[in-house]
Amino acid sequence: MLEQQLRAEVEAEGWRNLRQHLAHPVIAPTAPDAPAAPLPPKREWRFGAAMVKGIVRSGVGAAGAYLAFLAAADSGLGEFEIWLAVIAGFIVSLSLTAFGIGRQLVHALARMAAWGLVIALGVGAVYLVSQMAA
Repeated sequence: MLEQQLRAEVEAEGWRNLRQHLAHPVIAPTAPDAPAAPLPPKREWRFGAAMVKGIVRSGVGAAGAYLAFLAAADSGLGEFEIWLAVIAGFIVSLSLTAFGIGRQLVHALARMAAWGLVIALGVGAVYLVSQMAA
């Protein structure tokens, strides 16, 4: 009986060795690379001309107030209600420029206004120089 158990253990050891030999090689798990630091979000609306942006925001608010005036006057409201609509239109359109796409719109309009101002000053300077030469 002992002899039979020894043969079974030897046979089991042989099968174990054969399975280990034929098994796929064990690849040591590699440590994952440290994640790269995320890039800061791209915020193109961080343009520095705060005064130009303020003027643009006031213009957008005035446009909203004008549209509210047109709507209120067309609907036949009284004078007090028209004033309330104008104030509400100004506040709502001004507050919409503080978030999301309105903020990007203000940025784009401020950039255009700044470049328009530069171009107007350049054209004015050229005009003045050409008039002084005449």
